[in-house]
Amino acid sequence: MKLSKYIAMAAVALTVAACDEEGPDREASPVESKTTQNIHFADYDSRTGVNGTTATLSIDSTYFVVALERQKADTEATVELQCYNAEEAFDVPGAVKFAKNETTANIRVELNKDVVKPFAQYTLYINLLLTPDQAYSYADDATVAQHIVTVTQEDFEQYGMGIFSSDMWGSWVQLIEYSPMLDAYRLPDLIEKGYHRIFKLDEGGATFKVVSGVVDGAAVVSAKDTETSTGYDHPTYGMIMSTFYAYDGSHGSLSDKVYTFYEVEYTVQDVSFGAYKETFQLVNTY
Repeated sequence: MKLSKYIAMAAVALTVAACDEEGPDREASPVESKTTQNIHFADYDSRTGVNGTTATLSIDSTYFVVALERQKADTEATVELQCYNAEEAFDVPGAVKFAKNETTANIRVELNKDVVKPFAQYTLYINLLLTPDQAYSYADDATVAQHIVTVTQEDFEQYGMGIFSSDMWGSWVQLIEYSPMLDAYRLPDLIEKGYHRIFKLDEGGATFKVVSGVVDGAAVVSAKDTETSTGYDHPTYGMIMSTFYAYDGSHGSLSDKVYTFYEVEYTVQDVSFGAYKETFQLVNTY
């Protein structure tokens, strides 16, 4: 049985915009100006207004890049940058340059290795200080000039593929990863993108515990019931949480390449959708 059996999806609300007496509403989609360079972040999504990204870096990475694009490239251009990162985790140049006829340019962001710690999350805000001839013009005359980057360094590597099965969510082919630093396994993006299920084998390898977090580069586990977020934010009820119930100090067992989560209860606002046994069957390893 899939999720739809347990949750009634909210109806789509229709919003009617008021019409201007002088003419029809203007569309929110971007309108490129033929007289400006239209400089913008490469991964800006004009349909959703999202102007950000998540960067997951290897442990030995020392930098990452944020790409800019422009439509009009008949001259050189220098774009001044203004950045903010509370932890001072990054070193960012004060400007980035486009050469003549170049439509792309990269902002190279260096990691401050004295600050950045494995598995911790850091956020960087980059503002483009665009001149009028550089701005990306929109129908509402707004300029999109801020980019948000969320950065994490980790050592998870692909371990294998298998089948995840749940009476709550259904079944699908699922990647499993392994981190030598944490000595833990991860089912990445299990229910929603960016939300992972991490677990660590107990001594002997026959049982395991769900990881609730990472502190100072070490996996946090408990022999008690453990709650984590699924990442599924129901439009009406809110975030669905998962509670892994412990039996004899563990949340699951491993036998014949099948990882069995003993009992997982899904709740939202203290309302339960039930508790289920879930499995991940490892089919092959890399």
